[in-house]
Amino acid sequence: MSRFNFLKIFSLVALVGILVMGISVEKVSAVAGVSARLSYQGRLTDNNGSPLSNTYCIRYSIYDAQSGGTKLWPAGTPTATSTIVSNGVFNAPIGEMDSLAGYDFSASTPEYLNVEVNTTPVSCGGTWENLSPRQSIDATAYARVAYSVYGGDVQVGDAGGTSGKLLKLAWKNTSDTLGGACSGPQGSLWFNSFSNFTRICNNNIIKSLSGLTNDFFDVSGPTTARTFAFPDANATVLTSNTAVTAAQGGTGQTTYTIGDLLYASGASALSKLIDVTAGSYLRSGGAGVAPVWSTVTLPNTAATGDLLYASATNVLSALTKGTANQFLRMDGTGTNVLWSTFTGSSNALLDGSTHTDTTAGTVARGDIITGQTTTPKWTRLAKGTANQVLSMDGTGTDVVWATVSAGGAPTTATYITQTADATLSAEQALSALATGYMKVTTGTGVVTSQATPIPVADGGTGASTLTANNVILGNGTTAPTFVAPGTSGNLLQSNGTTWTSAAPPAASGLPKYNQSVTTPAAGFAADTYLVGSSITLATPATTLKAGARYHLIFDVSKTAAGTATPIINIRYGTLGTTGDASKCALTWTAQTAATDTGIFEIWATFRTIGSGTTAVLQCAGQRTHGASVTGLGTLVGETKVATSAGFDSTVANSILGASVNGGTSAVWTITLVQAMLENIN
Repeated sequence: MSRFNFLKIFSLVALVGILVMGISVEKVSAVAGVSARLSYQGRLTDNNGSPLSNTYCIRYSIYDAQSGGTKLWPAGTPTATSTIVSNGVFNAPIGEMDSLAGYDFSASTPEYLNVEVNTTPVSCGGTWENLSPRQSIDATAYARVAYSVYGGDVQVGDAGGTSGKLLKLAWKNTSDTLGGACSGPQGSLWFNSFSNFTRICNNNIIKSLSGLTNDFFDVSGPTTARTFAFPDANATVLTSNTAVTAAQGGTGQTTYTIGDLLYASGASALSKLIDVTAGSYLRSGGAGVAPVWSTVTLPNTAATGDLLYASATNVLSALTKGTANQFLRMDGTGTNVLWSTFTGSSNALLDGSTHTDTTAGTVARGDIITGQTTTPKWTRLAKGTANQVLSMDGTGTDVVWATVSAGGAPTTATYITQTADATLSAEQALSALATGYMKVTTGTGVVTSQATPIPVADGGTGASTLTANNVILGNGTTAPTFVAPGTSGNLLQSNGTTWTSAAPPAASGLPKYNQSVTTPAAGFAADTYLVGSSITLATPATTLKAGARYHLIFDVSKTAAGTATPIINIRYGTLGTTGDASKCALTWTAQTAATDTGIFEIWATFRTIGSGTTAVLQCAGQRTHGASVTGLGTLVGETKVATSAGFDSTVANSILGASVNGGTSAVWTITLVQAMLENIN
């Protein structure tokens, strides 16, 4: 037997609340301030009819039948509400524990409230007992007025006169979609007047916009971007204009031929570019000019190895690749190119006619090819022996190797002859000449001796003695000058006027290095130029370029003394001391009174170079140390960045280096310094 008797009590507020929720949750969501809970009041007694007083756990759910049936809300097990019952009466907000915000009271008729009470007060540790019968959720008479939102008329404004404002929706069903069948009578939407309207339901079909007096659908008002979406992918916008212009967001075109292309022919106009011959390509007509189709046509396909060639006027065709060892040549008419195969032998052709190598055997180093025999053919002439000369044979027709004999005529070679001077025999080798030199004069005579040095005008040097290893320099028709070797490693160099022996220039483009080979210094309590950090630039105007990079790294070992802020200055000048101007000053956080060791690493890049104030250095530095958060700093690692003011980087013999200031009382020891300048000319 039930332990509880249940008497439903609905206040007027509760009834109205139920009905308002049934409308606002689904259809009038724009109305603000409507609660998503139902006010509910009931009376709870025991099975003897005596009113109960205590705190009870109560659960609520909604079904589609007074008994049995299907539960409509909530989806899962209802959440218990801890409810105070006083003399049998309790008030409860249904929807407080399980939200009613998404429940549609208009989706199901009828609807019944199911109430469950836990048999154990306060702790709710007992069983749940359904109170029966379930209570029907009904509407009051005036709440039925809300039904007119579906099928009735809603008037906005006074509707009086020609400027009346009416909003009329006729039979709009929740299942109606664009293009679907109307669920009710024909309907129209009036706005601003009685003549302009948008038909919603026409011929039993839900229609798109129609009847507008403008040429196109224009949305205006929002000052920020808005997105307007059609109900489905097949929706269209209907216009009363024959062609929406480009200024209105259209094309201005009403018909197209397959292959037409649209292009901007003006600031607010689109035109059609008609398709042309197959193979033509679209090319620019120039800035501000319409694009055009090419006169030249291209093939549609090409295989690997094919070549393009002009097969006719303004026609490019693909020449299919040839086979192995073929060569490209013109055809017999000299019009088109084609692939050809060598004929006659496997040897290469030496000219346009076919000449076969008739000499058997493999070609050896030193062999030459000559045209030999009465019917000339390319023939391999084997190399001769040492000191032989290439000569014509005795008949003067073929080439042969010949040996020259002293005092006589070369064997089968062209003779060295003398016919006008009795000093030489008719045939004699040059080695038989007397001391002196041979001079060919206007005639055929030969000067056989000379007491003085041969002058420059006669092909000599004009000098009777030469210093060993000196280089002779031409000096017009007068006696030459000489250049001594100079220091070991020197090169013979031109200064634009003459030649000198000078040290080789620095290798172009190679990095410059410097480093310390001993402990540079100790202390650094004041700003000290760091030995081994300097890079000297004899001609920085040509050596430096934008992007040149200076890299410096050195170690530091400090005592407990010194707690100031360390400063590293990147300096550029001609002194190589702290007198050079600081271009970048990198200041780290203060040290602490603890011993420590660490590394400082500096990078500096020439962003620009030049005279005046053109050059700019970008600098960055990093400090790491072993004591973590004491000693050289309170950070494990610290990075600093600085950019120089403009300066002149072109001064000859400039020095790029760094100075170190460990601060007052600092006792630093630096044992290793390495510097490098790279990416230079």
